[in-house]
Amino acid sequence: MLRRALLLPLLAAPALARAQDGGAAFPDRPITLLVGFAPGGGTDILARLLAPRLSEQFGQPVAVENRTGGAGTIAAAAIWCGPGRMGTW
Repeated sequence: MLRRALLLPLLAAPALARAQDGGAAFPDRPITLLVGFAPGGGTDILARLLAPRLSEQFGQPVAVENRTGGAGTIAAAAIWCGPGRMGTW
């Protein structure tokens, strides 16, 4: 019973988030999609297939950038420490 009581607010959260009008559209600048693995690999191919669809969905250009090394740690550090973190995923 306690599980259901905790689960209900989590399920309602996305609906509430979509109902809010934030004013300016998000994202309001180009998006950089960082891939933490080598170019030409499965992750890179998937990211490059997703980029045009994300660009259509968001209405902003999506660039795919590979940051290899450290099993994805370098890409994660670039996201965490990069300028304008909200435009980088």
